[in-house]
Amino acid sequence: MNTPSATDLRRLLDLVHDLDGDAADQLGRMGAILGSDMTSLSTVDHVEGRLVASRSTPAESNLIRVSSFHSVFTLHPGFAAFRAGRLRPGTPAAWSDVNTLRELRRNPLYADFFAPRGTRDQLLCVVRLNRREGHLLSFNRSRRGWTGRDRTVVQLISAHLGRHLARRAEITRLRRALHRREGLDAAAGRLAALTPREREVLGEVARGASDRDIARSLGVRERTVHKHLEQAYRKLGVHSRTQAAALLHG
Repeated sequence: MNTPSATDLRRLLDLVHDLDGDAADQLGRMGAILGSDMTSLSTVDHVEGRLVASRSTPAESNLIRVSSFHSVFTLHPGFAAFRAGRLRPGTPAAWSDVNTLRELRRNPLYADFFAPRGTRDQLLCVVRLNRREGHLLSFNRSRRGWTGRDRTVVQLISAHLGRHLARRAEITRLRRALHRREGLDAAAGRLAALTPREREVLGEVARGASDRDIARSLGVRERTVHKHLEQAYRKLGVHSRTQAAALLHG
């Protein structure tokens, strides 16, 4: 069968409706639709060749906590496929597309970690990519080869999953911007409580002047500068020159 059946499409539609929560919670359903032994959603730093995060089902199959796995992670066939342009965002690619079984058996990552777990082939798809990281969906099987139906199913899942991850990233960005804005608004209120002299002293601090330099500039004792800073720190709710300067710069 080279195209998804009506049952496949119905299950995919139900899956897409449920992606509004944590997409990683739906990995088991994705794997069941495809008929895989293990399904993973991973974040890979493709600049440093590093596995940043990974969620898998079944959970015990996740290799992210195995330190020796990370030392050979760059030998993953997906890296070679990505560098060769054969693993493009939204387009599934399999180990069997880029490696013979003999080549795989010579690969230490495959020989030491995947073969002992019964994995003979893996279908991968980059669902989201930026200059630094890629989010990778992968399906493992105990036999080699994937049908056209399998690839179409993964392509459909990946398209919706990519949009879901992009939406979640945008929500996270907006929340962080809101927290920063709220922090700046609160800081503005605290700055208003400073006396003109305290603001003047902090202005010198923000320019990188030492307490001695500030004392000379303002024609006061260094101990007086210390006192102004203590009062300003207390009003601002900070504990260092760096924190105070950051508030002034907004």
